[in-house]
Amino acid sequence: MADFALKALEFGVLGLCAITLLLVYGVLQAEQKREGTPRQGILQASYVFMAFSLVLAVLNGYVQLRGQEVPPNAAQNVAALEARLRASEDKLLQIRSAAAPILNARGNILQGLPPGPARDTLLTLVDSLRETLQ
Repeated sequence: MADFALKALEFGVLGLCAITLLLVYGVLQAEQKREGTPRQGILQASYVFMAFSLVLAVLNGYVQLRGQEVPPNAAQNVAALEARLRASEDKLLQIRSAAAPILNARGNILQGLPPGPARDTLLTLVDSLRETLQ
């Protein structure tokens, strides 16, 4: 039971609610097995536990629903992010169009260079630029 209680308390108020409900269930079950008339103190404690669990459940529900509310400026934030995204896409298109002549001239540039480290380096740079822009 101790392991279950520790695991349940990791869920916060909801776990505490579950623990109290299980305790009340155990008390009521034990009281029903008992011979004779029910003891008034046990019944009263059970009602207190049940009320406490109910209050915790309602409180937890309220907190969870309140946490789900959309902030009032969320639409403005989304609009601002969309505008930044469009601006970034426009800049990317400008960069691609500016780099297009370099990428298209790759064959002409490489034809004029003799084989060697300079040509290999330039080929690597142009190919890297092409991959980056795609």
